[in-house]
Order: sequence, then C-alpha cells, then structure tokens
Amino acid sequence: MQNLIKNTLAFVSIIALTTFSACSKSEETPQSVETYFTPIAAFAFTMEEKNGSMLVTFTNTSSYADTYKWEFGDGNSSASGSPTHVYPIPVTKPKLYTIVLTASHSENGLSNKSSRILTINPPE
Repeated sequence: MQNLIKNTLAFVSIIALTTFSACSKSEETPQSVETYFTPIAAFAFTMEEKNGSMLVTFTNTSSYADTYKWEFGDGNSSASGSPTHVYPIPVTKPKLYTIVLTASHSENGLSNKSSRILTINPPE
C-alpha cells in the first residue's frame, strides 16, 4: 500500500514597502501550501478451499489512503488493511458476492470505492 497522503509546496512571498520619502523595505516570509491526493481504491484477491469453506485473502493495493472499509457482500465487513474472509461453498449453483472497498484519507475526508464480483462455485 502506498501511504503518500499529502504533498507540501513551499514558496516565499516577498512584500515590498515603499514610502514617499524614498525609503524602502523588503521582507521575505516563507509560506507553505498543503495539497492532498484523492485516494485510489484497488484490490486483488486469492481463493483457497479450506475445511469445506472458501478462504478468500484480499490484498489492498490502494494509494493515498489511510483508512479502509471492506464490505464482503454477505453482510460482514472489516476495517483491516488486507483482510481474509471465509465464505460457504454452495451446494448446487454458483454464488456471487459483490466486494466493495472504500479507501479514505482521514485528514481531508476524501474517499474512493472499488468493487469486484467474487464467484464461488459448487464442487464438481
């Protein structure tokens, strides 16, 4: 996961003061401006049959985010960075789950979602 969250730009402002008596004074004041990147939610997953269930390992590849919410499509969720989740193996027909990852930036409140369909097939 890439945790680059903000970029700081530095610049110097120059203030010049001139009076009618032909005197002048210049002053330099360092300034900084923070810019934020919008999070990019992204993930991959692998599946492994284990003890009559399907163990799914999610790998978070999001950028510019520091908090995560996973929705596993079966009513369960997680705030882990890269969680695992166990699904039942269907008996007769394939079962589809919509997986949603919301990646957020806690400091500026920006977020982004990514979703994928997970299909679990019955045994052959």
